[in-house]
Amino acid sequence: MDFTLPGPTKAMCGRFSLVDNPQIQWLCEVLGVNLEESHISGDIAPGSPIAIIHEKGGERQVSEAIWWLLLDPNTLKPNYKYASFNSRSDKLNKRSGISYQPYRESRCLIPASAFVEGLGDKKTYHMIELEDSAIAFGGLYKEYLNRETGEVVYAASIITLPPLTPEWDEICPKSMPLMIDFEDEALVSKWLDPDFHNVDEFEHLLKPKVTKPMIVTKIGKPSKWDPIEDSFMIVAEQTRNAPMTNEQIAAALFTAFEQSDMETVRALCAPGFRARQNLNTEFDIETLIQFSQAVSAVVKNFRYTDITRSATESGFVEEHLVCGDLSDGSELKIAACVVADIVDGKITHLREYVDSAAATGLRQALA
Repeated sequence: MDFTLPGPTKAMCGRFSLVDNPQIQWLCEVLGVNLEESHISGDIAPGSPIAIIHEKGGERQVSEAIWWLLLDPNTLKPNYKYASFNSRSDKLNKRSGISYQPYRESRCLIPASAFVEGLGDKKTYHMIELEDSAIAFGGLYKEYLNRETGEVVYAASIITLPPLTPEWDEICPKSMPLMIDFEDEALVSKWLDPDFHNVDEFEHLLKPKVTKPMIVTKIGKPSKWDPIEDSFMIVAEQTRNAPMTNEQIAAALFTAFEQSDMETVRALCAPGFRARQNLNTEFDIETLIQFSQAVSAVVKNFRYTDITRSATESGFVEEHLVCGDLSDGSELKIAACVVADIVDGKITHLREYVDSAAATGLRQALA
């Protein structure tokens, strides 16, 4: 069989989360499906119910499945003799393996917001997110029949690939999960089509690679998802030696502000950079950084939400809400619009327009 025995050192992609946020909402819109409130969870472990997106009768649908491909046919509970919550890519073409038939007839997508990988030493764990994107794991599913009720019970697994070297050597040196580009409609249509059996067309998917920038954060206990170090990024292969688009520069800038990564902020800005807020006096990059650091010191859970971002010929425009928690217990929520000029891949000017009345609590906290 194509499983590994259970155990902490074998648990690749052993936890993930699915939260209701703009990225997941966009995934649902692109795929033409809806998630139920019961599908949402900040911590999903093997053996738990998960949402799978699959095709039935020519229609895409979301079903609840058990995250464990091999169930006991009598109890319809996970067969814990084998760790079948993952299916190794090198076993997909093994005729005697349980994943052989599902890979050809019942593929699915498993939506997620983030996942956890372990180094294998029982103490080093990282949370992985995709920058400004939901995750669509490439998965397999099986159908089981509940003999008492006649209902169909779904069970599913996530396909895992060989390790990504050297990027993941200190994250998970054994494997990485398959992630499908859910915005590639041609690929998704074939992947979800139960009548599409030419799996040779999926061979390129089974090679480890980074197609979207990853945000990696070291955490303490996997079930708590508690960050213990600053995040870092693993960039997509196609962008490593290519200039970023204006929209990517915008995403990188605001991610850096969220993470208090001022070195990245400096790197994204041109010499002679100037900024101003609400048509007030211009200031330089170091003044901007000092202000950002001061805000980070008084605002917990600092983040941007409700983001609308567009590239322009001269730079980008972004609207968002600046959110967080102030020390007096009040919530920070400021509507802002940022207009940037970019020359030769560097930000030269930044103009921010904010709701001054909504910023009163922040001004008092900074005083």
